[in-house]
Amino acid sequence: MKKTSFLLLLLLFFVVRCDKDPGHVTQYETQLAFPSTIVEGNSTPSGVVMEWQQGAQIGVYTEGNPNHRNIPFSTNGTGYFSSSNSPIYFPKGEDSFNIIAYYPYNPGLSGNTLPVDLSTDPQDILYSNNLQGITSANKNMVNKLIFVHLLQRIYIRISTLDETLFTGNLEANLKGYTKGTISLNDGSLAVQEGSSGIIPLEITGTGSERIVSGFLLPSEGDSVELTITVDASLYKWIIPLTRKQNYVYSYGVELSEGNLKVSSPLDEGSSEEAYTLYPVSSSNPPPVIPADSGDSDLTAAQIFMETPVPAGGTIPSDRYQVTHMISNLSWLNNSNATGEVRNYTIHYDIEDIYPVWVAYPLHPSFMRSGNRTDDWQYDPLIPVGYQPDLSSKWQTRTVSRGHMLPSASRSASLNLNRTTFYFTNMVAQNGEMNATTWNDLEEKVRYWSKQTGYDTLYVVTGSILPSPPEAINYALDAAGRKAAIPKYLYKTLCRMNKQTGEYNTIAFKMENSTTGIDYTRSVLSVEELEKETGFTFFSKLPAAVATEVKKQKSLSKWN
Repeated sequence: MKKTSFLLLLLLFFVVRCDKDPGHVTQYETQLAFPSTIVEGNSTPSGVVMEWQQGAQIGVYTEGNPNHRNIPFSTNGTGYFSSSNSPIYFPKGEDSFNIIAYYPYNPGLSGNTLPVDLSTDPQDILYSNNLQGITSANKNMVNKLIFVHLLQRIYIRISTLDETLFTGNLEANLKGYTKGTISLNDGSLAVQEGSSGIIPLEITGTGSERIVSGFLLPSEGDSVELTITVDASLYKWIIPLTRKQNYVYSYGVELSEGNLKVSSPLDEGSSEEAYTLYPVSSSNPPPVIPADSGDSDLTAAQIFMETPVPAGGTIPSDRYQVTHMISNLSWLNNSNATGEVRNYTIHYDIEDIYPVWVAYPLHPSFMRSGNRTDDWQYDPLIPVGYQPDLSSKWQTRTVSRGHMLPSASRSASLNLNRTTFYFTNMVAQNGEMNATTWNDLEEKVRYWSKQTGYDTLYVVTGSILPSPPEAINYALDAAGRKAAIPKYLYKTLCRMNKQTGEYNTIAFKMENSTTGIDYTRSVLSVEELEKETGFTFFSKLPAAVATEVKKQKSLSKWN
């Protein structure tokens, strides 16, 4: 009997010890696994867009838990990552940690600094640190890794009418900085000065076309030299560099006997200037060919009828202004358009984290019934760090995720509708206003856009913050970061009568609160709105009529 009691006590001792063992996993613990997405720019050539391959591995760190350092996670090719050999579990109790992930996995990495050497290992490097403050509550959430490209890419399509020109030697390389380091703490990249060397480029393709692709280190104010060798002939040009995120230097090249014709950027139907290059000699040094000739004057190149122009014509340093384009016309509804079509332009405040305005054309080709995706995601054209995390609702429950460009105004296809769910298109809007008086105005705007007697309707939806000394109120996003709550929201419209050529404008300004005041009692003129906001609206109006047209404030021509 004593022996039996002793055995029972011994067994109980081991059970208690196991329960206190910090490395012991109970059946109630849940492993972390991640869906993922890779942020690409809207103008990125399709051949450059990266897709996960089966067996691809990422390295995962947890800030706040030193036990999880450089843990390999693998995918079956769908972008869903998990780890079977070294799983990471959700924190217990009040504990939390941040997730850092990078690609490709480096098993020899021991610290938080990732070395880069493009001369010997030219490959893409992705980074994600958007998952912050992971707690046990995240078990019931979608914990998606948002990866961005840390290196810039180059993509050249070479075509020829004479395929025999491809039968000989064909090589390509870059001369520029080859080495650097990446801090996994924040994803910052430091270029190693003095590391100038040769970066090999990959060449693929058959028949009458070849694709040249590779990677380079972003460096503002510097340049790289590109060399394409065709048999014994060397063709070169200089590429000025920029530090833009997710940037692709793209070129179209036509190869003929004895010369290359280079156009940029790579864009079907592009009207950009073409440069004719001849084999390198002492008498024709390499020319400078930017990847986008509009880079030096992006603001001027992107002013459309609907684009507001800031005072002085200069975009402030704390603002981003980008235009989302539609390259695939199948996204539209029975459109007769050719080439790229603009989707919308956003003017975004990166200090107070809110859309100042979103400007867009509206026409039945953008709309169809249904097709709402609710595919909430980061804007690929603005750095993730400047955007709120709106993968779930605002923590501040009095406000909703208010679309500046309404979802229903881009419903022609699922792909088009997804672009309205970018976080930068969301404003912290009073929930009841969003669902009632503001919704009534949005529906009326769509009705006006379908009136057959008028041409395209140009729309600007904007936000106005409180004027000093009144304080700005802030909403908290899903990660607890602050974003400004506007005091007012406005819409301003412009259209032209097809028969008479007459222009009409109107504006509406509504308090961002539960007032119950409908749009018919919220009318003002575009001229009045310009004085309040400092922007010039519809700057492409004919000068002879612009002043009088902007004074209009009657709904008589809008019903």
